Amino acid sequence: MSVHRADLQWVTLANGDAVSLGTAGARLLARLLDALLVCVPYGVVVLVVFGKPHGLAELAAVLLGLVVVLVGYDVLTTAARGGSVGKRIMGVVVTGLDGGPPRAGRLATRSLVLFGPAFVPGLGQLYLLCCVISAVADEEFKRGWHDRAAGTVVVAEP
Repeated sequence: MSVHRADLQWVTLANGDAVSLGTAGARLLARLLDALLVCVPYGVVVLVVFGKPHGLAELAAVLLGLVVVLVGYDVLTTAARGGSVGKRIMGVVVTGLDGGPPRAGRLATRSLVLFGPAFVPGLGQLYLLCCVISAVADEEFKRGWHDRAAGTVVVAEP
């Protein structure tokens, strides 16, 4: 049973459950933890196996591979446990607006909308920043573009 805290933003989902939204700080720290867990090992493997990328084509291939790994990690961990390792550490989970667990297709949509453009050097990072800003700017559910596209919301763990 959750204790109602006045300092958190509470919303009611379609199934009638009142939930507290994940804070912007918890969500950001969760993404940073996940980035460390995924990007650092990926970078080490790429450097050891392939060496430093030379040229735009090799860099694009490395970045596209990173997007595939990030999407896979995000979808698999969220489908299995309600959230990535970072989200679980920070005490937040992803749920559907209907209150149920999001299906794999919705999670794939969510991750692709978030990470898909990231492999475009420069523009991808700007796009990720816009996704973060969109989540902070959403007054009702604090959902970014990726959550809106998938019909999901990040809430505090019950």
